[in-house]
Amino acid sequence: MAKSPSECVLRAFSRGSVTNSRRGTVIGKYEKKGHRFVELDALVVANGKTPLAHCWHIAIYQPREQAKFDDRSGRGGSI
Repeated sequence: MAKSPSECVLRAFSRGSVTNSRRGTVIGKYEKKGHRFVELDALVVANGKTPLAHCWHIAIYQPREQAKFDDRSGRGGSI
């Protein structure tokens, strides 16, 4: 796990007229103190081939109170 909830490493600069896209995947999900978290790994790419930035992020996708409600109602709360 990283030191902070987000880390981003810049690999290159986008210059001129380029098409930037992003690719990402969920690399982990867990629960801590009732909150449900997701870990994301993302890459920003120029013209489909040049990596511009590699980012890793943790986010709460379901706060504690919502998670309790979904558990009681049987709704789950999956991504």
